[in-house]
This record gives sequence, C-alpha cells and structure tokens, in this order.
Amino acid sequence: MKILFKFIISSILLIPIAHADNQPQPNPLVQAVLENNPQKILKLLKVGQDVNQLAGNGEPILCAASMMGKYEAAKILIDEGAELKDSCLILAVANGNANIVSLFLNNKKSPNTLVNKNGDSLLHMAVHANYLDVTNILLKHGAKKDIKNDAGLTPSDLISQERKILDQLDILLK
Repeated sequence: MKILFKFIISSILLIPIAHADNQPQPNPLVQAVLENNPQKILKLLKVGQDVNQLAGNGEPILCAASMMGKYEAAKILIDEGAELKDSCLILAVANGNANIVSLFLNNKKSPNTLVNKNGDSLLHMAVHANYLDVTNILLKHGAKKDIKNDAGLTPSDLISQERKILDQLDILLK
C-alpha cells in the first residue's frame, strides 16, 4: 500500500509545466529531487531554479523530498536555503523517514509541532504509526511526552490503547 501511495504521489509531483511553445515539459528540479540527485539539484539551483519551488501538488519541493525519503535531496535543499515548513517535517514523520526527521530537528525545527486538528503532536503520530526510530529521534530532540491531544491522550496513552486492542485480537485468534 505504501508503495502504491508513493507511486501516486510521485505521479502528482511530476505534473508537467507548460512552456512558451505550449508543449508540456517535466519540471527538471522536481525530477532531480525525485531522483535524489544532489549534483543535478545544485546545478539547477545555480542556474536560477527556486529552492522553494512548488511541486505539482502545490507543496514546496522540500516537502516532496521529505515525504518520499529523499535524504540527499532534502539536505541539499535545506543547505541551499529552502524554507523549513512544518508541513514538510510532518510528512517526514508520517512516512517514517527518520533521517529526514533528524535533518529538520538538527536545523532547529520543534519536535513538539502539532500536526492536525485533533491536537496530535509529532510524537503522537510516530507512536501511533509504530515508528520506533522516529519516536526515539523525537525524544532525543526534546519532544514532550506529556502533551495531550484534544482527546486528552498522551503518546503513552495511545500505546496503552493499542496494547488493549492487540490483547483482544490475540484472544480472538486463539
């Protein structure tokens, strides 16, 4: 399922742009990011491509790199001055891209960012998705364990809920 999701997203990100001759052309910077090609990205930035350019889905290309786990591309974009949006960090956490989560946190993004209308934090998201490595990184960077979401649940409470469900499933399967 995750592979299908990434295929669909990469297809959306490659939406062609129209040039003066009205012939659709793939966006070269978006392609370089999806290829995780730092040399090509640097070359395109040096000839005037915008480091904060939007992909076909309307999000900055850094968000595409974050979501797709393109570490080298994300690092180059950040090093070259890309805006560090919360949405890009959220996408990295949501997709379990631990090395990119570290990259954002090492560049002063907050590990306590709220991610949705339910008041969940990045730690809630990582715990709920069972991303042990991302959870560990968030905690090492100071994520607060006691933040409650709008339902009054901490990340630890989510673990307790999931444990109860797993215990019930175990009973059903015996």
